[in-house]
Amino acid sequence: MNLLVLLLAIFPIIMTIGTVLGNILVLIAVVLSNGHPTRFLIANLAVADLFVGTIVMPLAVSNILTRSRWIYGLGLCKLWISLDVICSTASIVTLCAISCDRYIGVTRPLQYNVYVTRTRVLYTCFGIWLISVAILSATVRWTRSEVLDWKCNVAAELRLVFESTIGSFFIPLIIICFLYYRIFQVVNKGYCPSAKPASIQYKGKKRVRVTLLSWAQYREPEKERQCRRAFQKQRKTAKTLGIVVGAFILCWTPFFVLHSLSGLFETQLVPHYIMDIFTWLGYFNSMLNPFIYGTTMKSFRNSFRSIIVHINFCLLISNRFFNNRKEIKRSGLHISTKQYSTRIVTADSSLSEIHISNEHLSDKELAKALKLTPRSHADANFAQKLSNDLKVNKTNSDSITSLLNLKLYSMLVNFRSTDL
Repeated sequence: MNLLVLLLAIFPIIMTIGTVLGNILVLIAVVLSNGHPTRFLIANLAVADLFVGTIVMPLAVSNILTRSRWIYGLGLCKLWISLDVICSTASIVTLCAISCDRYIGVTRPLQYNVYVTRTRVLYTCFGIWLISVAILSATVRWTRSEVLDWKCNVAAELRLVFESTIGSFFIPLIIICFLYYRIFQVVNKGYCPSAKPASIQYKGKKRVRVTLLSWAQYREPEKERQCRRAFQKQRKTAKTLGIVVGAFILCWTPFFVLHSLSGLFETQLVPHYIMDIFTWLGYFNSMLNPFIYGTTMKSFRNSFRSIIVHINFCLLISNRFFNNRKEIKRSGLHISTKQYSTRIVTADSSLSEIHISNEHLSDKELAKALKLTPRSHADANFAQKLSNDLKVNKTNSDSITSLLNLKLYSMLVNFRSTDL
C-alpha cells in the first residue's frame, strides 16, 4: 500500500466519519423534537444515509485501499451492492414523499394537519423501504453475480440497467420536479391559497376585475391572518427542503446518467476512476444533508447546538471526575494533612478508642476508622462529652485538639466526597 493510495482514501474516510456523526445528530434532534410529521420523513432519510455511512462507505473505502481488489467474498459483495441500491432508492423515494408533504403544506396550509398525520407518515416510511426492496429484487440479478478477477460486480444487461435507473431514480425525479414546480408557482404568487379568488365581471366590452369578500371574511380577519402565518411557515420549510432535493439531484444525476449509458454500449465510456468519482459524489450527499438542516432550519440548528453543549458538558464532568480520582490515588488523601503520631485517646467509657497510624490512610480506611457515618445525635453527644472533659480536665489539651482536628478532617472528607 503506497502513499498515493492513502492520500486518495483520506477524503472518503473524512466523508464516512462526517456522514455517520451528522446523521446521528439528525436522528437525536428528531427524537428530541416535538414530533412534527415532516421530521419523521427527515429521520427516514437520515436512517438511509446512516446505513450508507456505516456499511456502504467503509467497504468502498476498503475497495480504494485494496485498489479495487475485492477480498471479502461473494456474500459481503451481495450485501454491499444490495444496501447501496436499497439506500439510494429509499433516499430518493423519501425525497419524493417530502415533496408531496411540502406541496400539501403550501397549497393547503390550514388543512395540513388533517391530511398529514403521524400515523400516515409512519406508514409512508414503512412503504418506502418496501418499495426499495422490491426495486432491488426486480432489477438486480444474482445469477451472473460473482467475484470475477477479484471484482465485486453485478449483471450489466441493458434491460436491468434501464429498469434500475428508471424505477429508482428517473421516475421519482420527474415527480419531485413537477411537485416543486407547482410549489414555487404558489410561492411566487405570494397569497394564502384559502382566500377567495378574484372574480371577473363583464360590463359591456370592458373587462373589470372585482375581488369578492363575504361578510364572514370581513368579520373574521383572524382566520386570514392564521392562514397567512401558516403559509409563510410552510413556504420557508419548502425552500429549505428544496435545497435538500436540489443537492440530491446534483450529486446523483451524473452517476445515474453514466450508469444508464453503460447499458447501451459494450465498451467502457469513461475511465474507471471517473465512475468512482461520480459514485463518491453520490455518497457525498449523505454527508451533506445534516449540514443543510443545520444551516437553513432554525429548529435543527438549535437542537444541534443543544446536543453539542450537552456532550461537551458530559465530557467536561467526566474529565474532571477522572482527574480528581487520579489526584486522589496519587496523593492518597483529598486534602493535605499532617501526619499524626500514634496515640490512643479515651474521652469517656461510652466512646470507643480511635487509632490513627503514622502512614497515610485512604479515604475509605480513614472513614472506617473514624466511623464517618453521619449521625447528628451522635455528633451532638460527642461535642457535649468533649465540653464536659474540658470542664473537669479529664484530658489534656493536646488530646482535645487532636480529636477536634480529626472531626474537622472527617467533615472535610464527607464534603469532598459529596462534591464529586
